[in-house]
Amino acid sequence: MTDEQIVGLWFKASHWDITGFERTVSDLRAFAETVAKADRENIAELIERMGIEGYGTLAIAAAVRKGSISDEVVPLAETSSPAKMRRKANSPWTEPGY
Repeated sequence: MTDEQIVGLWFKASHWDITGFERTVSDLRAFAETVAKADRENIAELIERMGIEGYGTLAIAAAVRKGSISDEVVPLAETSSPAKMRRKANSPWTEPGY
């Protein structure tokens, strides 16, 4: 991301123009990189957990776009995931609950 893009996003978020304040721009760049790195790690963790549960790419992409990066990852295991539905569908019909 360029400095101009970072300044533009900052202005959009705060309505404060920092053009020409080089120290502020470099601080914002460092902060933006730190936030992006943490966000990428959270997204990767979400993808790993949802993939293990059997969710496909469209469901994972929807969760990423929704922003449910870390708070909703844990409850996914408690819901009926596609993998759990497949296991239930492939289980013997004599299993309790059928």
